[in-house]
Amino acid sequence: MGIVQARYDPILSTTAWRTRIRTAMTYYSRRPGKDREREEREARERGHPQVKGRWFITDDGQKLPLREAEERFRREVEARQAAAEARKAARERELTERYGRRIRLPLPAHRFYQVVLSTKWAALHDRDVAEILGRAFGGLAAATAGAAGDAYQAASRAAERDARRYEARRERQLARELGYERERAEREQRARDRRHERDNARWAVQYAHGPTWMYVRHANTANPHVHVVAVTDGRGLDVADLNRMRAHVLEREQHREREQERERPRGQGRGYGLGD
Repeated sequence: MGIVQARYDPILSTTAWRTRIRTAMTYYSRRPGKDREREEREARERGHPQVKGRWFITDDGQKLPLREAEERFRREVEARQAAAEARKAARERELTERYGRRIRLPLPAHRFYQVVLSTKWAALHDRDVAEILGRAFGGLAAATAGAAGDAYQAASRAAERDARRYEARRERQLARELGYERERAEREQRARDRRHERDNARWAVQYAHGPTWMYVRHANTANPHVHVVAVTDGRGLDVADLNRMRAHVLEREQHREREQERERPRGQGRGYGLGD
């Protein structure tokens, strides 16, 4: 089966993204079901009677109740925004000082993803889900650095063109006065360009963060599935990314089906595994 569904919303400067995230995470956690009742019962037995809803599993393997998971996710988004704005402001100041004019650079696009990974009857293990999401969003993070660098370099090239026009005018004047000064200015400009290219490469890598994701299991359905929430910077998932994710889900699902067929006692019907 190996069904993958994904949608995303851009995270803009307004606060509306907080409502979207809260609505999605609350629904995934508190949708009625026997698996929800079981998780709440287990929470009470562990001394957490206040916990309502299913638990979220994070990208580092922690299990968090809804409100704690939502708070962590919100802090991650805000930290990404603050870090991107700080890096952008620092780089703009550097370029402004270098070229003597105000330089504006683009901010990376933050995206809030909602992804569903669904199987026919054999539930994926937690390590399967972690591997699938790690591959999908990990590859996305690597591509993001390149996309962010491209956007930054386009803005920087525009600033450089203006600066070089100014340099060219200045050099023509210097050439009329003294040819040697023009040659020295060109050598300095080439040295600045080389330093600038090295800075571009370093800054492009720092511009983008890796993804953050967490998910909730819905196990007591005809098709066991997980609901994933994720936040990324830069380039979004495209059709090729989703197709690779579907293929990986299908491969892991078939592996789990073979495992459960071997482990099931003869004559016992299929059940809905809950992962581990």
